[in-house]
Order: sequence, then C-alpha cells, then structure tokens
Amino acid sequence: MTDDSVHPWAWDNSPPDGSVGDISCFIGPSLGTRMTSAAPTAALVDSYVKYLGPEAVHPVHYHDQYGMLERYTKGCVSPLAPGLLSRHGAALRPTLGRLEWAGAESAMIWNGYMDGTVRAGHAAALRAPRAR
Repeated sequence: MTDDSVHPWAWDNSPPDGSVGDISCFIGPSLGTRMTSAAPTAALVDSYVKYLGPEAVHPVHYHDQYGMLERYTKGCVSPLAPGLLSRHGAALRPTLGRLEWAGAESAMIWNGYMDGTVRAGHAAALRAPRAR
C-alpha cells in the first residue's frame, strides 16, 4: 500500500522464476476521474519510479482495463458491508447433503478475490464427502 493517490495498492505479479518483472495495481479514484489516453501510463510510471527506482521509467508493456465495464464484477471485488462476514459468513457456505459451496464470496481469507476463490475451493474439497 502506498501514500500515493495514483495507485493505493500495487503488487509484484512477476513469475516465481523472475524472468520478467510484472507490477499490477488498482488505480486510485483521483486518477480515474481525470484519465486521458496517456494520463494513466505517465502517472503510473512516475509513481513506480518514485517507489521502485529509475529502472521503472521504461516499461516494456502497459495494459489497463476499466473495471466498471466488466460484465460480472462491475469493477468491484466483493462489495460486502463491514461485519457482514463475521455475523453471517457461515450462511454463505452451508453443506447441503453432498453439495458443497465455494467461490470468492464464501472465502474466509481474501474474500472476493481470486486468492479467496482458490482457498474456498480447497476448503470445500476438504469438506466434501468422499465418493464410495
């Protein structure tokens, strides 16, 4: 997390072998409201140089995606109200006979994210009755 209005969250998404450096981020709302075709790239490069050093000044590739146009997520991960999971989280994953539920919103950790989806799937598989 940064103190930067450009990208409040950024993470290293590079492969484990380090063959290429890949930084991913969510663009902050202040930048998103004033985007032009070059604004996000320039602002992000400036920010990455500030935090990562001068090597970040020449990105090999840049890709952006406007989340509000996403068909299923509409640009937001799991918009659950604070406290909802602690009060009602168990209702998201009841076992119904031999049926187990799993998905991003049923995750106990990283709810709403891909990491949570994988964790929820793993937990459901461990709870699932074994075929006879």
